[in-house]
Amino acid sequence: MSRRKPIPDYSEQVEDLMSQADDLPEGPAKVAIYEEAVALADLHQDVPLAYETRMQMLWPAYHASRQDLLLVHFAWCLAKLDADADLDAHDALWAYRWVLDTMPGFPDIPRPQIESAIADMMERYERHGASLRPCYLLHRRVYRGLGDCNAALAAHKKIAKAKRDWLCDDLETEKAFAVFFAIFSEKYADGVKLGEKFLAEKFVSDHFRGLILTDLILPLCRVGRWDDAATFQKLSLPILKKERQCSGNFALHAEYLALVGEFAPAVKAFERHLLEAGTEPNRITRFDYFRTGKFLCARLDAAGKAKTKFRVPDALKITGAEDGRIRSDLLAVWLEGQLADLVRRFDTRNGTTYFASELAKIEELIALAEKYRNVKPKTRSTV
Repeated sequence: MSRRKPIPDYSEQVEDLMSQADDLPEGPAKVAIYEEAVALADLHQDVPLAYETRMQMLWPAYHASRQDLLLVHFAWCLAKLDADADLDAHDALWAYRWVLDTMPGFPDIPRPQIESAIADMMERYERHGASLRPCYLLHRRVYRGLGDCNAALAAHKKIAKAKRDWLCDDLETEKAFAVFFAIFSEKYADGVKLGEKFLAEKFVSDHFRGLILTDLILPLCRVGRWDDAATFQKLSLPILKKERQCSGNFALHAEYLALVGEFAPAVKAFERHLLEAGTEPNRITRFDYFRTGKFLCARLDAAGKAKTKFRVPDALKITGAEDGRIRSDLLAVWLEGQLADLVRRFDTRNGTTYFASELAKIEELIALAEKYRNVKPKTRSTV
C-alpha cells in the first residue's frame, strides 16, 4: 500500500510559484504566475505573504506594461503598510517611483489624485528620513506625462540640490533621465550632447543604451546629423528587441523610417507592434504609436501611395479593414478619430494643450522630411 505524498504547505506553493516566475524573462507569462501566487496567499488570508508577493510582482507588472495591475496591487500594499507597522516599508518606498511614473498614462485618473500621490510619496520619504532626490526625479517625469512643462522644470531644478542616499536611483538612471528631459524640453542639441556623453561612458547597460540610442534618432535629424541618426537607428533596434522594450520605443523607429521615405520598412515596422500598442493600458504609449501611424499615412499620401495596404489585427476592430488589411487613407481616418479622443481626454484631465501640440508636430515632421530630400546619408537604416 503506497503512502500519500504530503500536501505542500500553501506558503511553500507560493514560494515555488515565485521561483518559477523568477526563472522567466520579463513579460506576461511571468506576471501571470505572480498573479497565481498572490491569489493563493490571499486565499489563506496571509497578509505578510500576500504583501511580499505583491511587492515582488510590481516590477514585472511595470515591465510587462500591466500598469493596471501595478496600480491596484500597490494601493493594496499601501493600505496594509499603513495598518501594520511590522511590514517592511523599504520596498514600497522604492516601488512608488514605478507607480507614479505610470499614473499619467491613465486619463481616467484625475490630476488631483496624481498630485496627491506625489505629496504622499514625499511625506513617506520624509517620514523615513530619506532624501527627496528620487521624488523630484519622479515628479519631473510625472509632469512630463501631464504635459506641464513649467512644473517639470521646477522639479528639475530641485534635483541637483537634494543629496543622494540609499533610496536614490543609480547615477546611470539619473543621467539617462536627464537626456530624456532635455529632449522633452525640445533642447535637441543639449539632448544630443548629453546622450553622446552618456553613451561614451565605460559601462552602460543595454537597457539604457537601447533607449538613449532610440530617443536620439529624431533629435539628431533635427540638428542635421542625418548619418548619425541612421547609425543610431541601426544600432538601437537589435537592443530594443533583445530587451523586449514596449511598443512606444519601436514607434520612434517607424517614425524615422517614414521621415526618410523608406516606406515599405516603415509600414512593416508599424504593423509589427500595432496590436501591442492598440491594447496597451498606458494611453500615452497608445497616443505615441498612433501619432506615428498618422505621420506615416500622411507621408504615404504625399508620395502618392495612399492606397498602400497595412496588415492590421482583427482585435482592434479598425473601421474600413477587410480580411485583416486596410488602405493607408482609411487607416488615417481611423487613427485621426483615436488621436482626437486621446487628445481630448488627456488635455482635459491635465488642464493643458500639450497633447494637441504634440499631435500638431506631425506638420513639423513633414517639413523636416522635406529637408531630408536634399541629403544623401551614407548609412542605411534597418527594420
